[in-house]
Amino acid sequence: PNGRTGHYLRTGDLGFLDEDGEVFVTGRLKDLIIVGGRNIYPHDVEVMVREHMGLAGKFHIAATGSQWYGSQRIALLLECDSELRRLAKSEDKSAIERIAEGIRDIVVESFDAMVGTVGFLRTGSLPVTSSGKVRRAECAQILLERNYPSLIYVSEGMRFPPRAAHETG
Repeated sequence: PNGRTGHYLRTGDLGFLDEDGEVFVTGRLKDLIIVGGRNIYPHDVEVMVREHMGLAGKFHIAATGSQWYGSQRIALLLECDSELRRLAKSEDKSAIERIAEGIRDIVVESFDAMVGTVGFLRTGSLPVTSSGKVRRAECAQILLERNYPSLIYVSEGMRFPPRAAHETG
């Protein structure tokens, strides 16, 4: 592209060249979530949820795609702080469900994509690399198999973007 010729190595990395020709790696192609033909970057979803929740950096969040009746949706796994653990362990689950719904709402509003499972896990439960990056492919497998490590609570609700609600109803 841009008149450049030569050989390229397909690494699976996503990124861009700035106007000075500097390369910026922004993610991995295999982690990309495609919902309704649109590309959604897991890191963008994770940052949005972290800001919405006010979670410190020590709590990992994984956004991944999951299938729901043949359609792709966003699913999330979050490591919890002590307040979320307390809410999840209480007999009345309405508070933790409201938090899960709030997460779905902010993701739908920001990315206009269907959001399903929101799982709350103990701190240190999500698979990470030696450098501390979340292993999203393993998280997707956890969601697919419903084999949650150190599960505190899982909300299986569903939130559709406004246009999808009209299409399904």
